[in-house]
Formats: sequence, C-alpha cells, structure tokens
Amino acid sequence: DAWRKNETRVQVLIASFRDDLCGRTLFNLFTKASLPDRIRVSLVQQNEKSDEDCVSKLCRLLKAEGGDGAGSLCARLGGQVRTYSVPARAARGPVFARAIQSRMVPDDADFCMQIDSHMDFAPSWDRHLLRFWAETNNEYGVLTTYVADKRELGKCLNGHFEVPHLCQVEWGAGGVPRNSQAKAARNLEAPVLTSLWAAGLSFARCHFEKRVPNDPSLPYIFDGEEFSRGLRAWTWGYDFYTPPRTVVGHAYNRPRKGQWSMVDGSDGPALASRRLKLLLGIAPPAQPHRQPAAAADVGARVVDAERRSVQGSRYGLGPRRTAAQYRAFSRVDLAHSSARVARVQGSCLARDFMPWKEPPPTLSTVPALGGSK
Repeated sequence: DAWRKNETRVQVLIASFRDDLCGRTLFNLFTKASLPDRIRVSLVQQNEKSDEDCVSKLCRLLKAEGGDGAGSLCARLGGQVRTYSVPARAARGPVFARAIQSRMVPDDADFCMQIDSHMDFAPSWDRHLLRFWAETNNEYGVLTTYVADKRELGKCLNGHFEVPHLCQVEWGAGGVPRNSQAKAARNLEAPVLTSLWAAGLSFARCHFEKRVPNDPSLPYIFDGEEFSRGLRAWTWGYDFYTPPRTVVGHAYNRPRKGQWSMVDGSDGPALASRRLKLLLGIAPPAQPHRQPAAAADVGARVVDAERRSVQGSRYGLGPRRTAAQYRAFSRVDLAHSSARVARVQGSCLARDFMPWKEPPPTLSTVPALGGSK
C-alpha cells in the first residue's frame, strides 16, 4: 500500500543535454505535484559553461512565477535535486547519461520515474501515476509510453480521451529495432498491458532501476536503447502498461542546442553497437565465405561465447522469462531483423499476462529481489 501513503518517495530521473527547458521542467514537476515535498530528482546535467544551470533556472522561475520572493521555496525544492554534472563535450548519448542516473537512485526511494528534460505535467500528476500503477495490481508493473505533446494535457481529443499506446517496432539503420510511432488508445478505464518500454516515461517501483539499470557500456546508442532495456526488463519479470490518461506531456517543438557527438576517435561506437546486437542475439558471425571453414567455425564459436557472456552479465537478460517467450509475446522476430522481412513488426491486439517461472507478482505477494549478476 505504499502508493497510498503521503510519505511515499517518488524519485524522478532526468538526463539533460544543453536543454533550456530543464529548469522549467523542474518547476512544472514540483509546482504541479500534489505533494512536492515527496519528490526527489536525480539529474544528469550535460552543459556548456554558457548554459544556465537547471536548478538556478528553477529558482528564478519560483521567484518570478511562484511567489518565492524570500527564496525559501528555492532552498527547499532546490535541495531536493541532486545534480551530477558532465561537460557537454564529454556527453556520449542517452544511455550513457541514463546509466549515471541509474546509479543515483537512493536505497530509500519507493517509486522511480524516468522522463526527458523538457516536460510538463497535469495537476496532481504524482497521485494519478501512483493510482494508475496500483490499478495494474502488479508489483512489477511499469507505466510507460511515448507521451503526448504537452499541449494535449487534460484535453478530450475528437470526443475521446486518447493516450499514446506503443505496440510495434521498426528497424533502424543499424539493423536493430526501435519503437515505431505510437498508436492511439481511446477511453481506457485502466492501464493496458503492452509489450514495449519507452525511455520518455517509465514509472515503476525503484527495484526496476536497481535490477535493470541502464547499461554504461552502450554509449552512442540511440536506436535499440528502448527495445534492449525492455527485453531485459521483461525477462526479469517486469510488465509494461499504457497509462489510461495523459498526465505527463512532452515539448516536441522546442529549440535545441546541438547534439552529443557520435564519435570520439575511439572504437566506442562500434563496440557499443556490437554489444547491443549480441544482447539481442542478432550480431552477425564472421563472414565465412572469406575464410577457411575451420576458421569460420572458430569465429562462430567466439561470437556465440560473446553472446552468452553479454546476455548473462549484470546488464544482460533475466532468469524469469526467455527471449524466445518475448519474441512470441511482442510478435517481434529478431532473427529476421537484418533481412527486414517486415519493415514494421509487432501487434496492437490485446495481450494476456505471461506468467513467470515463479508465481506472478501482485501487490500482496512480492517475490524477493534476490541476487543478480
């Protein structure tokens, strides 16, 4: 019943890259929460020296728009933000930054919400998300989707309450799956089970962040980030749900200050791409037609050993469900990714819960976390 309690801690995880809306996001986060004192933020800030600090802008907005002339709100709410600063020139992509924020989750945090740094919220967003999570009746439930534009917060569209619903993937340029554009689900009465995880909104118990942390060995990765973490989480027993209402919004049309560098003069990008494909089980073996059969056999065995090592690592697959089961559940066939048999894969039809090897988790029966590699 932690979701009912006012003292329940909600830890918000944000990675920001030179984002002028980061401070506004913090302002919206706190001022639109029903209980702002229970909100804590782990912020990875990747700025140039000329960029305004996120917490400084939060305080400036609290003074200008929040009536904080004496600065007491700034001191209190600003103190609820823990910032890890990285020079913008050292940024290595979203997974790199989010791996840092995964390490910033304190042991006493109850619920964790990962979002982007340019967001807005409906009033009492914290109460809504906690209630939606409880409606899954699943301790390992994760509320996740591509959130709607912030201008749609609280609106009834086309005579319906529509929410984005993820259910299909497409193949990125590197031969790895990425989430396809969200479909629309209408007039949901409760969260709906789906197969895909999204980085822009992820709300769950914080053991999700502890057990399935972002992989620090995937710098430079964009395509494949979400599908790979979703696969890992699902094999650990986590289930993904589309929230029934939009209470978090995204600023899609915003000014940007460049992008993190895709190269740093090292083998980092190639190694990260290879690791990602090994995790997904789609890394191509050495080209057998260019070498003797004996050498090709050795190469294939080396690739297979690499795959087992990555999939069995701390940032690999879980023991509660298999990758083959996820393929059946998601209707995404990784074996045909490079051939692109289907440009878009997945199904938006209703899904049934797939049990663990252990009893399914509910709010009243929570399996022990146990150890992880």
